[in-house]
Amino acid sequence: MYIKTKNPLVRDKIEIYNFLGTKQLETEFKQEIDVSGLRAGVYFLRIGNEYLKFMKL
Repeated sequence: MYIKTKNPLVRDKIEIYNFLGTKQLETEFKQEIDVSGLRAGVYFLRIGNEYLKFMKL
């Protein structure tokens, strides 16, 4: 997955949560994140104060 933030200066940690709110992944900021280890489903990505929703098929 490729990540592009609205604020290029943001370099916070990245957290990915499943639909139930359980944290699935936490890492330092990177432009690309390997989500191949996640099951198919809906996830929420948090970078600083930004939240994004994505679906893995």
